[in-house]
Amino acid sequence: MKGKITRKTLRLRNFDYSSNGMYFITICSYGKYNLFGNINNGMMHLSEMGKIAEEEIANANYKRAEHFIEITKYVIMPNHIHMIIQIFNPDLFREYQSEAFASPSSQSISSVVRSYKAAVTKRIHETIKSDTIYQIWQPRYYDNIIRNEKAYQEIWNYIDSNVSRWEEDKFYMI
Repeated sequence: MKGKITRKTLRLRNFDYSSNGMYFITICSYGKYNLFGNINNGMMHLSEMGKIAEEEIANANYKRAEHFIEITKYVIMPNHIHMIIQIFNPDLFREYQSEAFASPSSQSISSVVRSYKAAVTKRIHETIKSDTIYQIWQPRYYDNIIRNEKAYQEIWNYIDSNVSRWEEDKFYMI
């Protein structure tokens, strides 16, 4: 079909992204523009958009607490955000249901990311108060299912050291 763009899925097929576990998520700004701030002398300095992104992480944790979902670790970089999202025990609040591919449950990782991106976008547009609608996010995100303690520690350390390694980061753009 001419003109139709088909994208390769980044999600692991037949995996229930609403199941107990930890997930390493990376969300990039549109065009990988440095919207969220800049790094000077090894310190991240959040822009107004970056402050909104950080506040919405706290809001997401508050809203999702009753569903046993928490962003347990994060770093906001100039053009992307890394976070670890943990689903503690979804069986406590709903009967088990498998997340069908491309049809996420309301408490899945994709739902958390989608809601987070929407909340940040809405607040940024309210703050900017411009006739121009800015695209804030790339359409997708990267995920990695954290499968063991070693992987968890490596990802935790990666998040902790991300600011100091900015110029080596694959998302680095001047």
